Amino acid sequence: MGMYRSRNALTEQLTPERIASVRLPLAAWYQRGYRREEVDALLHRLAYELRARDRGLEEARAENQRIKRALRNWQSERAGAGAKAKRATTGRRPRRNTVQKLQPAQVPGGE
Repeated sequence: MGMYRSRNALTEQLTPERIASVRLPLAAWYQRGYRREEVDALLHRLAYELRARDRGLEEARAENQRIKRALRNWQSERAGAGAKAKRATTGRRPRRNTVQKLQPAQVPGGE
């Protein structure tokens, strides 16, 4: 399928405003409506653009899912490593020695 190329409409990226502004040439005086070739070409171009956008959207969704899975895996691994580290220690602070060491000048009976 070829890409729509017209000398009068939609040569750049499609936007709703550009599509609404399209004016197709009328058919010859002995026919009614628009030129069939121009209408067909425009419909082919619209179908091509929609397929391209759908493909891009699907790729973005797939990438989004891949990133979410990777983040969940990473979080699970980090949570598992944190749990192992917590089990290795009691989580308590080390106990301080409650007996104070006395300096030689403070020892009773000694100088």
